[in-house]
Amino acid sequence: MVKNFFLTRQRSLWRKFNEAYMAVLLEHRYSKDEILESYLNEVYLGQNYARGVYGFGLASYFYFGRPLSELEVQQIALLVGLVKGPSYYDPWRNPKRAIHRRDLVLRLLTEQGDLTPAQYKAAVAKPLGVIERGKMAFSKTPGFIDLVKDELYKSLGDRFKDSSGLRVFTSLDPIAQHSAEQAVSSKIKALEKARGLKNLQAAMVVSDWRRAEVTAVVGGRDPHYAGFNRALDARRPIGSLIKPLVYATALENGYRLSSPLQDEPLVLKSSSGGEWRPRNYDRKFRGQVLLYEALAKSLNVPTVRLGMAVGVNKLVDVLHQLGVEHSINPYPSLLLGSLPLSPLEMNQLYQPLLTGGLYQPLSALREVTDRKGNVVWQRHDITKRIFSPQVSFLDLYNMTEVIKEGTGRYLKWRFPGKRLAGKTGTSDKLRDSWFAGADNRELVSVWVGHDDNKSVKLTGAAGALRLFAGYFKLRGVSSLELNVPQGVEWAQFSKVTGAHVAAGCSDSVRLPVRSSKLEPEVSCDGSSARSWWNKLFG
Repeated sequence: MVKNFFLTRQRSLWRKFNEAYMAVLLEHRYSKDEILESYLNEVYLGQNYARGVYGFGLASYFYFGRPLSELEVQQIALLVGLVKGPSYYDPWRNPKRAIHRRDLVLRLLTEQGDLTPAQYKAAVAKPLGVIERGKMAFSKTPGFIDLVKDELYKSLGDRFKDSSGLRVFTSLDPIAQHSAEQAVSSKIKALEKARGLKNLQAAMVVSDWRRAEVTAVVGGRDPHYAGFNRALDARRPIGSLIKPLVYATALENGYRLSSPLQDEPLVLKSSSGGEWRPRNYDRKFRGQVLLYEALAKSLNVPTVRLGMAVGVNKLVDVLHQLGVEHSINPYPSLLLGSLPLSPLEMNQLYQPLLTGGLYQPLSALREVTDRKGNVVWQRHDITKRIFSPQVSFLDLYNMTEVIKEGTGRYLKWRFPGKRLAGKTGTSDKLRDSWFAGADNRELVSVWVGHDDNKSVKLTGAAGALRLFAGYFKLRGVSSLELNVPQGVEWAQFSKVTGAHVAAGCSDSVRLPVRSSKLEPEVSCDGSSARSWWNKLFG
C-alpha cells in the first residue's frame, strides 16, 4: 500500500528501505482494518485499454457492470483472487485459471467458517459471470465518466485515484444523457440504412451553455462501450463550423451583417508558388452577396475574402482565447475549417456566442469532497470577455438565419415555430460531417465520420444535423430567446448594395446593426432620403 500511495516502482534498495520505514510508521498510527481498506481501494486489478483499473469499487463495474454492494459471493471471490495477478488470472483470456483461483478463495472462506458447505457448493457451480470487456467498464455512461476522470487528474493530480474515498459531484443530466445516447445509436443506424453506408461512427457533447457545464457525452455509436472516446479524443477538421468565428472576428473589426462581399473566382498563391482556388460547395459564383447571406448559405469564397481582409492572425488569436491550446497555422485554409478539433472543443468555441461574448471553460466537475465531507476541490472559474455583447448577438442572430434560410433549413420544418441557432460543417472530400447548435438551454455539438478517415459521403446537413434533430426530438426544444443588447437596433438594408435604405424599399432586408455603424439612410434608388419634400413636411 505504501508503494502504491507514496512511492514509484523503481527497483532499488533505497526505495525498499523507505518503503519499510513508512510501513512501520503506518502500522503504528493505523489499525490493520484501516490499512486493508485503503489497500483494497487502491490495488491494481486489471487494465481497460490504456487505463488501469484500481480498487475493488471500480473493478466491480469493470468485470460485472454493477456496484460492489450488489455482487454475489462468488463474484467477490473472483476480485479477491485477481489481486495476486490480474493479467495471469484475466477471466476473459484465461477463464479456467480465473475459475480455479476463485474457487480457491471460496474454499478458504468455507474452511474459515464464513460460508456453509451448501453455500460453497452453490457458489462454485456458478459461471464467472463477467460482462463483455469494456461494455460497462466504469458506469453506464463511460463517455461522460472519461471526461470526469480527465478533469479529476487535471484538478487534483495523480495522488487521488479512482476509488480513494472521494465523493465527486458532477453536472451529468441523466435525461440529457439518455436522449443523446438514443439519438446517436438510432440515427446512425438509420443513416447507414438510408444511404447504404457501413461502420459509421459518431460523437455528441451536450452542455448547459449558461453554466458552462457539460451535461452529456457520447463517445461512439455504442454509448455503453468504454473504449476510444471520440467526443474527447478524436480531433477532426471542423469544416464550415469555423465560419461563425470568422464572421464574429470580422464584426468585431468593423464589418456589419449588411456589408457587401465579393463572390467571384479567387486565386491565392503560396510562397512556394502553389495556388489555392477556393470554391463554393455548389460550384457557383454570385457576384456579390451581403455578409449575413454568405454565412447563412455557407459560401466559401466570400468567407475567404472576408477572412483575408480582416487577417488570419486575428482569427488565430480569437481561437486561442476561446480555449484552443494546440498550435494553429495561420494559413488561408483555416478560414474554411482545416483546424482539427474534438466535439468537446467545438462545443467550447460556440459557448461565448450564446453568453453575450463571455468565455467560461466547460466543465463536468462541480465539487469534490473527501470521505468526511471536507471540500477537496470546488469549481471557481473566472469568465473573460472575448466578443462585445453587440457582436455576439449579431453573430448568433446570423446563426438563426442558417436555420431559417440556410444550410440548416431541415430544422425549420422539423421544429416549426421554434427558434434554433446553429451551423453545419463538412470537411474536405466529405470525410467529416459536423453540426453544432443551440436552443435556449443547451448547446450540442455532433460529429459523424469514419475512424479510418475515409469519406462518409455526407454533408453536415445530411449527417450530423440528423443526430442533432434526433436529440431535440427526444429532449424537446426550448425556443432560443434573442435579447437585443443596448447599442443594437434594427434597420433596412439594400440587398444589392448593403446601404441603409428607407423602410418599404423593394429588394431590401431588415437586419440588426450596431448603432455606431449605422449611417444615414438613403432612398430606394440610392439618393439621399431627405428630399425637399421630407425637409419641408417630414
